[in-house]
Amino acid sequence: MKNNKVRQLTRNILLGAITMAMMLTSSALPAFADDTASSTTGTEFSLQKVYSLTMPDGEDVNSFNSPEETFSFKSGAYPEKDTVESGTEGKASLAAISDTKWNKKTGDVQELDSISETDKTEILSNIPNVINVSSISFVAGAATASGAKQNIQVVVPSGFSNPGIYYYDFHEVTGTTAGVDYDRNTYRIRVTVTRGNNGYYPTDIKLINKTTKQKVDNIVNSYKAGKLTFTKEVAGTIGDPNKTFRVNVTLTAPDGQNITSIIHATGTNLVNQDEVEDITFASNQRSITKTYTVKGGTSITLKNIPNGTVCFVKEEDYSADGYTTSYTYGGVTYDHIDEKTNTQRMNGAGNLSVTITNTKDAVIDTGIFTTNLPYILILIAAAAGVIVYAVSRRRHHV
Repeated sequence: MKNNKVRQLTRNILLGAITMAMMLTSSALPAFADDTASSTTGTEFSLQKVYSLTMPDGEDVNSFNSPEETFSFKSGAYPEKDTVESGTEGKASLAAISDTKWNKKTGDVQELDSISETDKTEILSNIPNVINVSSISFVAGAATASGAKQNIQVVVPSGFSNPGIYYYDFHEVTGTTAGVDYDRNTYRIRVTVTRGNNGYYPTDIKLINKTTKQKVDNIVNSYKAGKLTFTKEVAGTIGDPNKTFRVNVTLTAPDGQNITSIIHATGTNLVNQDEVEDITFASNQRSITKTYTVKGGTSITLKNIPNGTVCFVKEEDYSADGYTTSYTYGGVTYDHIDEKTNTQRMNGAGNLSVTITNTKDAVIDTGIFTTNLPYILILIAAAAGVIVYAVSRRRHHV
């Protein structure tokens, strides 16, 4: 009886062990089968876009606001000088391969252009030709000194039939917003495709600056703006510091660009507060002129003028009122200026300054003119009087 119980217990333990083994084996079978699958799913990852603000030191950030801007991208390399920009917007295109069955120099990066047409056709028919690169938008005022950050979404599609490393090229589209530094590099998205449980799929994605050949984490743009200050001075013995003068300030957008920034105006010792207001360019407006009424001691500053903007400051003619006018630009004084030679271009986050001096001196009127006959006669009479007086004195002493 006792032996029967031992045999029964042993049989139950063996049956349990067999059942457990079968369960473990059946659970592993799907993973083994999936390892032979060829399908793959799309993969998303993010690149970081940084939008920074560069302005004059010590200025209030509220007076320097970046314009609204959308950064977009096109496939292929950044265009060389004097060539038309090409590529497909929102895409990065397959440009090179390595460590694949088509890569005749295993481990080396081969540009597609260097591969035979037969191999190139086979590659392009078996590998995704493009991947998606989204545009990114910033609202007005978004740029900061430390750099505002947003993510650029990149989608690598399914369809890889072989493991390897695939390189997709793209570049940033050069926009037309004045003050914005657009990126002029060619970038590569390096996609490493490996064999896994679900077929071939990207396991590592990196961003490379093809121009510098360095791995990077972000693409950086900067908005640069400066300020222009003009000051009125009145000089001369009879110059009137309270007399009003009219000064015209002309701002012209850089070639091929539009000023979409809001330019802020401030001032001291103002004659007309209503004239000192924000300046906004109309759509596609190339140039704008503002007129300010000033007097001795007035100073007006225009802030948030985009990099590259051409500035010209000139006063109306007051020579009929007896005033001569001089202009001082950065320590150099001119007695006459014109728009061809005396413009100033905003250089980055520059500080441009102009001092306008009006001088009026009095002409002292003696009432006697040395060029007329009466004055000559007076001199003769005076001389005769002296002679007569001298002769008279001499006779008296004799």
